[in-house]
Formats: sequence, C-alpha cells, structure tokens
Amino acid sequence: MTIPEFPPRASERKKARAATTPTAVSTPAQTDPKESIENAEAAADATHSTRERSARSETTSRVWPDDFGGSKREKPKQGTSDARMRRVMTSRVERRKKKRGIAVAAIVITVIVIILALIGAMFALGGPAAIFGNNKDYEGTGTVDVEVYIPEGSTGTDIGRILYEAGVVKSVEGFTEVFAKNSLAQGIQPGTYKLKKQMSSTNAIAALLNPASKADLKIVIPEGWNLNQVKERLKTVGGFTDEEIAAALKDTDALGLPKEAGGKLEGWLAPDTYVVQPNDTVATVLSQMVALTVTRLESNNIPRDRWQRTLIIGSIIEREVNKESDYAKVARVIENRLGENSQTNQLLQVDASVLYGAGRIGGMPTQEELDDEKNAYNTYKHPGLPPTAIGAVGEKAMQAANNPVKGDWQYYTTVNLETGETKFANTLQEHEKNGELLAQYCEANPKICNGESKDE
Repeated sequence: MTIPEFPPRASERKKARAATTPTAVSTPAQTDPKESIENAEAAADATHSTRERSARSETTSRVWPDDFGGSKREKPKQGTSDARMRRVMTSRVERRKKKRGIAVAAIVITVIVIILALIGAMFALGGPAAIFGNNKDYEGTGTVDVEVYIPEGSTGTDIGRILYEAGVVKSVEGFTEVFAKNSLAQGIQPGTYKLKKQMSSTNAIAALLNPASKADLKIVIPEGWNLNQVKERLKTVGGFTDEEIAAALKDTDALGLPKEAGGKLEGWLAPDTYVVQPNDTVATVLSQMVALTVTRLESNNIPRDRWQRTLIIGSIIEREVNKESDYAKVARVIENRLGENSQTNQLLQVDASVLYGAGRIGGMPTQEELDDEKNAYNTYKHPGLPPTAIGAVGEKAMQAANNPVKGDWQYYTTVNLETGETKFANTLQEHEKNGELLAQYCEANPKICNGESKDE
C-alpha cells in the first residue's frame, strides 16, 4: 500500500528556510559559485530526507483485515516493507495452491485412465468372471458322470438343491437365477438323469430338457404278456430278486387289486412302459400296473360287474390275433359260442388258453395237451370262460371285448402265424376248410407252429 506524502510541519519549514536563506552577517571573501551550487543541492537532499522521516513517523495505526479474512484488528504502525512482504507471501501461497490443484487433477485423470484400461481388459478377457471368478456358477459342460433323480412336482429351487448336493452346479442361487430366465425350464420332467459334475447352470438345464439325458430304468410290458413274463422282466430289467417279487405277490390288497379280481393278479397288470425310480419296490411297480388297468376300465365306462369278464375275453383276443381289425370279430365269436345258439356246446376251443394252462407260450398245442382234462384252462374240455385272464390286456382289446361287432360267426382260424391272417366262418364246414389252410402253413413252417421261434 502506498504511503501518502504529508506536507512538512511549520518548524520543519523554518529550518529548511534557515538552511537556504543567507543570514545578516558580514560576508567574508567572495564564495566560489561551484561551491555554492553544491551547498544548495545538499540542503535540498536534507530537506527531502527530513520530510520522508516525518511522513513515516506521522503514519497512524490503520484498520487491516486479518490474514484469514476474519474479524478486523489493529495493526501496529508499519512501514512499506511489511506491506510488500505480505504481498509477496500472498502471491507465493496462491502459486502453491495453483500448483497443488494441477497435481490433484493430474492424479485423478491418471486414476480414471487406469480404471478404464482395466475395464477394457476385463471384457476383452471374457468379462468379470474371467478375472475375478464366478462364485455362483461353474463354466463348461462338466467333468465326470453322475446320476440325479428329479421327483414329481419339483420347483426350480428344488432342482437346484438336488443338483448342488450332487455336485452338478456350484450354487442353488446361481442355478435358480438361470432357471428363472429360461422359459423352457418349466418343462423339465421328473425322472432320473445322467449329468456331469461341475456343469454350468445353463448346460445343466439344457441336459435336463434333452430326452437323451434320461437315465430312467424303464420296464416295458407288452400286450398279452402273462404274470410269469412280467416277473421275469422285473428281475432282469428292474433288478428285483425272486424273494422281493414273491413277497409283493402275496399281498394283493397292498397292490390295490379290486375285489372283482378274486385275488388273482393275472390280467390286471396293464401293458405299458413303466419308469422305475431308485426308491421303488416291486409293490410300487405292480401297484402302478393295477391302477392303470382300473383307470382304463373306468374311462371306458365298463360296469364293475363286468370287469373280470372283460379282462378274460380281452386277454384271449390279445393272444389269439394280432390285428386290431380282428379284435371285435373274435370278441363276437366268443360271445356266440357262449350263447344259447352255440355250435360248440359253449366250448371256446381256444388254443392260447390251453397253452397258458400247459405253461407254454406261442405255437400250437399238441394232441396230448388238447386231451388233458386236468388243465383248467383247456377250453376244449371245459365250457365257458377260463378261470382267469391269460395275459395283459391292452385298451383296444378291452374295448373290443366290451363292444363286440354284430355277426353270426362261430369259428375263426389264423391261417398264417407270421402275418396274423385270420379267417372267420359261420359253419363247421367252412371252419374245416380254413383248418386245411392252417395245416398247409404248418407243414411248410413246422418250427413256427411248434412255437420254437416265438420271441418271448
């Protein structure tokens, strides 16, 4: 701040004049002009110095802002050097602040550049999971094989828990997240699946939706199969023991066998494909077969008092002919032979029934077997229906047995055991002619007629 110059005091002015005004004394010898000029200049310099000192001493206390812009306080009397020093210090502080701001900005920019570079590298390498790892899911199609069972009615969380416990997926949470995003995942069917351990959730769901991944144990029961054949299939395919099978067959009530069956299981084991789950027993599987037969009888509106009759006739149809177009005709022949106008004295004369009682399957009965009256299933000797069904009854045969077509046929003869060609006759003479055709076939194919090539 510039210090103003104040006019000198009166005393100072007098002294200045006295120094410059000649006194009234006698003048000595004449003075050198050059010396007079030098004396005048010296007097002027003295006057100027005196004024400057007076100005500094006359400077009064002023009100100054404090160094931090706060409240005012009195500054002591200072000279111009203090003010100049303050300006220098202030300038230095401002320069330091400016330099500090530039340094901070440079650091921030550097950090941002580094972060952006890391993000770019992360996605270039395959995303966050590639760098930091994925704590919820595995990558890839898995390692070693493992079988898992998905029960009926399992939710996405249930499936995830089963897979997690089997070591298939890394976490339940990771699986359920992928499950929720896949609209097809709701179509996963219950059953046993062959998967792999440490699969990604996406690959695990894809495998569960692929029928080729199913590892279910399936037991197929064809139409016409009898109880002994079913038991053998339970052993060879289901892996059950003879003891387990025998124990299950003793308690038919536990199998849900209706009272109309009279305690006889034959004919009540519905032909179909059954899935055997890891915890299933013989009773579990047989119960499914019985339940399916009851369901089919009910769905076709067959009265309960005709259930057993329908199954017996239906089982004969299954064993006697193999063309569905002949089912209802064979059913009509059976009803006609059992009726009042029977030309056979109500003898059904069914070869399949004789063979069942003789413990054989396929081919034609021998004369000895036809003459055996001890065979309760020998329909050449015993009139009426056999004691029980002789095999598993499919739904088509069941329907035909309950609704035979109209007709006067009393006889039928299958003249070709390979193609199943069957001829129907109203009279015995026509029937005998058809029998000659069968004899010709058996002469040409003795092994087939003896049942030697029959695929059991």
